[in-house]
Amino acid sequence: MAEGPKRSLAALGWNQPFEQALAALGSPGLVPARVAAQYTHLYRVWTEDADLLGSMVGRFRVEAESPADYPVVGDWVAVAEKEMERLRHGRSALDDYGAHDPVEFLGVAVEAFFEIPQVVRRRHRELYALLRGYFNQDPAEEDDARGLEE
Repeated sequence: MAEGPKRSLAALGWNQPFEQALAALGSPGLVPARVAAQYTHLYRVWTEDADLLGSMVGRFRVEAESPADYPVVGDWVAVAEKEMERLRHGRSALDDYGAHDPVEFLGVAVEAFFEIPQVVRRRHRELYALLRGYFNQDPAEEDDARGLEE
């Protein structure tokens, strides 16, 4: 995770109604973040402590009816720092160099996606699904078809 300058969420526009909306989600471990930049399938978000790269996953992607449902720059989102947290605590198949910065994390994740795809698919299902969709490739399936094993 790229440690960013310590910033006040209030200075970014966080207030009591947003706090109540986050609490209503009922998911401990979610962190409020402001969308700072939007890329294809990825977002740069600011939390109180860090600048992160993220994507929309899970139920949100299934329930979104159109691109208009996705966040845009300036929106508030709730983020789960699951993959970066796993990496920082040694519970990841990815190279720990990716914990230094979100850009490095992305590079490390893409490298693992293509070099050890079966491992990434098994140990990091959401990340694998995100990269499979982004690149429109399924390298683990290709390795399976060739009879290669982890």
